Amino acid sequence: MGIIREQSTSAVIFTVLGVVTTFITTFFFQTRAMTADEVGFISTLLILSQIIAHFSLLGFANTGKFFPKFNVTEGMQHTFLFLSSFIALTGYTCIGTAVFLFRDVILTGQGEDSNLLSDYFNFLFPLSFVFLLYNIIELYGQMVQDIVTGRLFREFLRRILILFSILLLFFKVIPFEGFMLVWLVGNAIPAVIVLYKININWSHFWKPDFKSLGRAVKRELWLVSLLGLLTGAIPLFIQTASVFLVKQYFGLADVGVLTVALNFAAIIALPGRSLYSIAYSVVASKWAENNLDAIESIYRKSSLNLFLITLLLFVITYANIDNILALIGKEFSNGEEVILIAAFGNLINAVCGINGTILNTSKYVKLDSYFQLFIAGFCVLLSFVLIPLYQLHGAAVSICCMFILLNIYRLSFIYIKLNMHPFSNSTLVTLAIGLTGLFFCHLIPERMNPTVDFLLRTTFICCYYVFFCYCFKVSEDINLYLKKVVDFVKKTSKVCSASE
Repeated sequence: MGIIREQSTSAVIFTVLGVVTTFITTFFFQTRAMTADEVGFISTLLILSQIIAHFSLLGFANTGKFFPKFNVTEGMQHTFLFLSSFIALTGYTCIGTAVFLFRDVILTGQGEDSNLLSDYFNFLFPLSFVFLLYNIIELYGQMVQDIVTGRLFREFLRRILILFSILLLFFKVIPFEGFMLVWLVGNAIPAVIVLYKININWSHFWKPDFKSLGRAVKRELWLVSLLGLLTGAIPLFIQTASVFLVKQYFGLADVGVLTVALNFAAIIALPGRSLYSIAYSVVASKWAENNLDAIESIYRKSSLNLFLITLLLFVITYANIDNILALIGKEFSNGEEVILIAAFGNLINAVCGINGTILNTSKYVKLDSYFQLFIAGFCVLLSFVLIPLYQLHGAAVSICCMFILLNIYRLSFIYIKLNMHPFSNSTLVTLAIGLTGLFFCHLIPERMNPTVDFLLRTTFICCYYVFFCYCFKVSEDINLYLKKVVDFVKKTSKVCSASE
């Protein structure tokens, strides 16, 4: 757990900074600088770009169980990088060509609201290539157990540059056309910097060692990649289906409202990305050693630590939902239940820990992939039923059901096959602290100013939550980190006192 603690702590710091930046961007500036139609268009462009980037990797992102075979020498690490880059560029060329040839068909499918997408359709190609670069860099970082560099630039610097582009639009320094160019460049700059930072050894890169893999490994590598092509982005596919159904039934403005609500709900899931990334390589190596005790320890600790952070974010969201709606403006104010339902799904996913990582790096990866396909089909059908009846709420329920069903299956499967589960008494203690904090927060009288009220309630919840989690020693890792913070503050105060 040591490398996970070290890597995830640094990565979570940058992720939290990214969370704060995303909050400021979305709820103070984006919803005021753009119409609901424009927000919906940006969301559609991002989703299409991410889908193209996902399919361009041809499922190679699902090959975590093979990390120990590559992460043995520098030459084999660069073989992995060469292979993933070659596959990605091949896939991108084929899929990009198909998208270009079927441009009219794609735009026709967007109906009456396709004007913005038609005007900026060509942005799909550089934007999807940028996301493809991020995916390759993250995959390589997982393999070599270095996720901090990628998180610094993707989760923090990229969001700062996006905030900068929206500020230019908000203060009317540039029109929407100029914003789109600055926004695109802001997404791309961090990817270029990361490529420079990872120090590629070109002599190894251009001389990949495929012979060391063996024929059986190569065959299984392609089979797992094929399954990963279909299952590697199930949450994105469910969200995509929901977004496009909302657009077809209710228009681009409702897509903007749904996007803002889902983006806020997704904030509580951001800390988990760092943990899942670094855990991939570590768990894969433990499977190679057949060290089930270490896997169980990582499973429990990761679940608890992730639940601690996401529950705090969920409680803050729930306690401030009225303030949030007041801050984002009337045009986006009918997303209250959407935020809470989708956030609850992300909370369930967090408390269940790295069950997906455990299965995807094991011999059970194929079975897990088949079940993911079943859940994806079920949730898409659920979207077709619920969205016409319940509009945005139906979309949120289908996304939440995806997380619940997937985690019920994975928890049950791992418990039956491996006799492991991620829960402990500390899980219940954490839940009790969160719920009591929420109860006491509701006793605070409301303030007229939503910003002041938001800051007051958030400060109270954070102080209450952190204090009691520390006193009850809920998490050894969190207590160790908080102790370091306290010691640093004490040392700093002593230095300041001595200087006076």
